[in-house]
Amino acid sequence: MARHARERVGVNVQPGTLEDWPGTSPFDAVLMIQVIAHFYDLRRAMEVTSTLTKPGSLWLVETWNRNSRTARFQGQNWHDLNPPSVLHWFSPEGLADLGRRYDFYAVSQGRPLKRITVAHASSALANGERTWMNRAIRAGLRILPNTASLPYPGDDVFYTLFEKR
Repeated sequence: MARHARERVGVNVQPGTLEDWPGTSPFDAVLMIQVIAHFYDLRRAMEVTSTLTKPGSLWLVETWNRNSRTARFQGQNWHDLNPPSVLHWFSPEGLADLGRRYDFYAVSQGRPLKRITVAHASSALANGERTWMNRAIRAGLRILPNTASLPYPGDDVFYTLFEKR
């Protein structure tokens, strides 16, 4: 992916982990869209990100909400409970607390408008709990093309915009 970005798109990509980032240039903004849950060393990743951002800079973090109605309803079958890929689960309050530990304060929080393909929805339902409702929804999805885009139905994803003080 990095080679493709460099050679075909002309973007200077530095592959590696955030925890081991060698850079010293400060950033004005850091986007962590569906990333923060996957850090092996969350403390180190936050330290590096805090060091590489200057006062007034922004973090945009999007992740799954472990306290959502969807997560509570699905319990052990919640789709985000899938280690070893996902290592950290957050609530909006817990993420705000984490940000404050590194001098970042929440300035906005909400739910993004997400879309998923029919193929993604069918796969998630097929790998979820075997209920009559899942089977009925999957049967209904079969009339749509796999590439069709659907609004994400859950309430279990959120974002927080932080500002460094």
